[in-house]
Amino acid sequence: MEKQDLGQRQDSGHWKCKRRLEKRHGDINACKMPEERLAFLANTKPYEVIEGEGNCLLNTGIDEIWDLVTGERPSGTAWAASTAYSVGDIRVPTSGNYCTCIYECTTAGTSGTTEPTWPAVDGATVTDNTVVWTCRSDPRVFKNANARIGVGDSSTAADATQTDLQAAVNKTYKGQEAGYPTSTAQKATFKSSFGDSEANYAWNEWVIKSVSGTPTNICLNRKVESLGTKSSGTWTLEISITLS
Repeated sequence: MEKQDLGQRQDSGHWKCKRRLEKRHGDINACKMPEERLAFLANTKPYEVIEGEGNCLLNTGIDEIWDLVTGERPSGTAWAASTAYSVGDIRVPTSGNYCTCIYECTTAGTSGTTEPTWPAVDGATVTDNTVVWTCRSDPRVFKNANARIGVGDSSTAADATQTDLQAAVNKTYKGQEAGYPTSTAQKATFKSSFGDSEANYAWNEWVIKSVSGTPTNICLNRKVESLGTKSSGTWTLEISITLS
């Protein structure tokens, strides 16, 4: 019988990242409504377009992918009994799955001696002695309200152990254009535009980040490359990630 070395078998997967940077004259931030911003991008011709592939998938990004898939959260400050809370404090249940909801203190006070029954509907509230908690669903999903593209001027080599942009001062995060991110055919696409007075320095690095939830500021990836020095105008960075 033929022997098989089962220890050498591996399943393969592919993480493929593409990016497209469009540089335009004019300031997209003068467009206040989403449809005006879309019209600006559609009706102005870029004076330069840079395309490329590849990035460093960060350890935090890998963990985040599986947290979202499994519904688990490896960290987060748990609710405690008989504790004073201030408006804006974020807590999670002491046990169980809290992937889809976290809880924000919206009325300050002192928690009760027994943990409340947590609602699972966004915006729903629960009274906990003199504290009122409000459910915030999808806290770390990379949706339009949470996802950012960040750019900075650091050329420090990318490493999977990094957790964010490496720039000390020159770093800027922008939200998504209307309709982004998208998810189709095993591909997620993110798109952010930096206006006339934003991120005016050398673009040497970029990340995709979620800026909401517990913990906050989870970066999926980081790419180091020279994209030019921005001094004015509108630069639009579009990033597509395929996982297959």
